Order: sequence, then C-alpha cells, then structure tokens
Amino acid sequence: MQDLTAKLDGAGPPNGQLPAAEFIQIPEEMQAIIQGLGITLDSADGTQMASAIAMMCGASDYFTGAGTANAQTLTTVAPKEEIRSYITGGRVRWLPSNANTSGTVVIDVDGVGSKSLVAEDGVSSIGIGNLNTVRYAEAVYDGTNYRLLNRSLAASGVTPLPRGSFSGGLLTYISANDFDIGPTACRDQANTLNGISSTTFRKQFDNNFALGTAAGAFPSTGATRALDKDFYLFMIMKDTGAIDFGVDDDPDAVNLLIDAVSLGGAGWTGYLHIGWIRTDGITNTVITKWTHSLGDPDYFRWEVPPVVSISSWTTSATTRLGGAPPLTSADMNHNYDWDSGSTTTVYVMVSPFTANSIIPNATKHTFVIFRNNLSSAEMVGDAQIRVELDASSNYRWKASISSAGTVTILISTRGYFFRRGAK
Repeated sequence: MQDLTAKLDGAGPPNGQLPAAEFIQIPEEMQAIIQGLGITLDSADGTQMASAIAMMCGASDYFTGAGTANAQTLTTVAPKEEIRSYITGGRVRWLPSNANTSGTVVIDVDGVGSKSLVAEDGVSSIGIGNLNTVRYAEAVYDGTNYRLLNRSLAASGVTPLPRGSFSGGLLTYISANDFDIGPTACRDQANTLNGISSTTFRKQFDNNFALGTAAGAFPSTGATRALDKDFYLFMIMKDTGAIDFGVDDDPDAVNLLIDAVSLGGAGWTGYLHIGWIRTDGITNTVITKWTHSLGDPDYFRWEVPPVVSISSWTTSATTRLGGAPPLTSADMNHNYDWDSGSTTTVYVMVSPFTANSIIPNATKHTFVIFRNNLSSAEMVGDAQIRVELDASSNYRWKASISSAGTVTILISTRGYFFRRGAK
C-alpha cells in the first residue's frame, strides 16, 4: 500500500484527492482479509471486517509445525502475515511434526532465526518427549529464548504426577510363563511422562515383546535368558500417553524400549522399574512363583527359593544368596548342627553387607544358639530372620563360638521379599 498521508492534509486538488487506482487499494486489502478467512462477501453485512479481525486474533499465535525432532520450524498460517522479528512476550502455539529426542531443542519461527526452547523456568532443558505429535505445544519468548509452558506438558489433559509417584500395579503370578500387572499410575524415571494404566495387563515371559495385553514381555534382542536369573520388570511410556510392560536385564530398559519403538514408532522414552521377574533353575523361560504379603502390591515374595549351604566353619563371612534378586529382603532359617566339642554357644550376627562389620558376642548378636555337652541331643537351632540384600544380592554373616568345637551351618531361604519403594 502507498503512503497516503500527504494526500489527506486538507489541501486542494490534487493533494487532497485520491485517484481511483490509489483509493481502491484500501477496500482491496480489506476484501483480501475477509475472503482469505473464508468469509463470503455480503454487501448487506457491515460487520464482516470486524468478524475477520476477531478470527485472526483468535488464532494469531498458531503456527504450522515442521522441521526435525530437535530443530523445529514454525510457519505462519495464511492469510496471516509472517512475523518480521521476535518480540518479548510473543507467544507461539503449534502441533509438532516430531517428538523431541533431546533436551536441547531450537525453534525457528517464519525463518527469523533459531532460538533455544527451554523449560518454563527459563534455565532448565526441556524433557525428552515434552514435544510430541498429538499434543499442542505453547511457548513464550522472553527476549532471549522461548520458554515451553508447563501447561502444554500434560498429555491428553492429564496433570503431571509428582516426581516418584507410584500406586497400584498389583503383580499377580498366573502360570509358569504368564503374569498380570494391575491398574497402575506412576511417573517415569526421568520425571517427564505419566504412566497411567486403567486395566490389567497380562504379559508372557516366554514370548518376544509385543505391544498390548496377552502379549510377549521379553526383548527380541539384547537381553539374555539364563537359569536363576533376575530380570527388571518395567512399565514403559510413550509421549502420547500409551503404556506397556515388559522385562529386561538392562537397568534402564534399553532393549525393551528399542522393541517398543520398532513396533510402535518414536516416542517410547519413559520407563519405571516396578518389580522383578526371575527364572527358575530348570527352564530359562519359566518364571518363579510369588505371592503377596497382606495384599500389599508393593511387597511380594518368591515362594520357591534356593538354598545356601555353608559346610566349613568361619568366624567371618560375606554370603551371597544364589539367585536372590538384588535390593530385596531375604527371609531365612538358620540351622546350626553340633558336630563335636564341649558345651558350645554360637553368637551370630546377620546384617546388610554395607553395615559396619562387628564380631558378635554375648551382648551384640542377632541370635544365639546353645548346646549343653551333657545332653545327648544334637545342637539344631532354627532362627528365623530377615535381612536386607544389597545391589549384588550380598549380606554380611558373622559368627563366633564361645568354646572349641565344630559346627555345621545350613542357611535356607524361606523366601525373598521385594519392596518397590526401595529401588
């Protein structure tokens, strides 16, 4: 449009008059705006320009998303004019064409230039999967970077759960290969995605992972089957809100997530360790049965434990429970058989491996077993104890004998308990 200011100064012709070619520019631009918004011209309607302005204002900050996962582009939707520069407080909304796979993301609006997209605090990086293809993103320019607003992080209108949230998820043994995971609500390990399951999932340990219930749980590659082996049980999450369950021998569910992406597309990035699955000692595709304690979904027990036998006496030992899942509690029976010697007292201390090493005695011990030499009965103690195992399934066992003699020790596990809050 021409600058018409000089022709509106009240002077006489020609400065005070507009030729038709110049005058027509004004209604032509107004007409282009109205028709560009899909409004049919109507000579009897004097509100069409006002309607067009209202429509443009209502979507003035919406752009078409494109680009790559971590370098996204935003383009003005016609008939709006492209922006010429970034202004502080300027807001943009778009539907990403790709989910971000890194916390370092830039956006370029109308080719003006790339700007970093950061978290709402203006400092932190955004989370992986904060941008996805089914959720609108909203950001505001702060003069330096675009800040991704927290309200655009909630998938499908669901408010992000607090960090570390976990509820439900009752794990039920079904058969030698199958197990169920009940309705679950949790926040993923990286605190970026919710995991919400409103129904029970059944997974099959002996089949390769597949999405959905009544489907395989074991990664197709990467993880290795073995006898008496512990596998992490995970809930995995997609940035669309989809969830699933599976097992892996990698603590970060790497192999499981590779399968999920292969089967269900990009966006499977979230995971949370929710329990253990272990194979038995005969067939590496058969899982060991467990039950729950008092119906507590966070507290469950394997029913068929291995046995640890210590045949040679020592006053200090570190014992690993063969096949015990790490970070569990072992519920054990200790039996001490007298072989020879005089009146014998055995002081025993059992503790987490990371606890201070203390030689047990008459005042410091977990339990005491006594055998009177005058009795003809064997010294058979049966102490039931529970001990916390470390990440290597180790616990510390120490004992001392008050007098000369030989004692054979048999430690048998009654079960292993796993408390999911102590991952």
